[in-house]
Amino acid sequence: MTSSTSATFAGPSPPPVRSLAWTLVRQGRPRDAEQVVVAAAEQIEPRMLDRDSTKAGVFGNLLFNAASAALRSGNASRADDLLAVAQAAAVRTGADSATEAANFGPRVAALQQIDHLMRAGAPDERPDRGGAAGPALVHSGRPRASQALL
Repeated sequence: MTSSTSATFAGPSPPPVRSLAWTLVRQGRPRDAEQVVVAAAEQIEPRMLDRDSTKAGVFGNLLFNAASAALRSGNASRADDLLAVAQAAAVRTGADSATEAANFGPRVAALQQIDHLMRAGAPDERPDRGGAAGPALVHSGRPRASQALL
């Protein structure tokens, strides 16, 4: 992250936070990982009319990490909620971007949701939070693993 970007964010720098979360998950502490990452995301959460795509990208990536940790701790509904917030931030950015701080946007969020469905054991479910990922996946007819908050 560049020094001008670092000054935008309060608290710990997101890359070390994500590394800490990865370490905590590998130590079998996914709940701790989720708490650390959510706390960091709360510090930089973009305001409703904030158009800073870098800030949204870092925020969204932190939520992706938190959702992954929540799923690993057995809390799929919490993971769904975290992904829904990240998806909303991604839609708000309007386009995918790749920066030193994060890769983020609607397609990246859609891929994260597909990854979430695979890890949750629901690979046949259709991601339902926006159409940016391309053609819809076949829905199995089961209740969806997530409810969109958008």
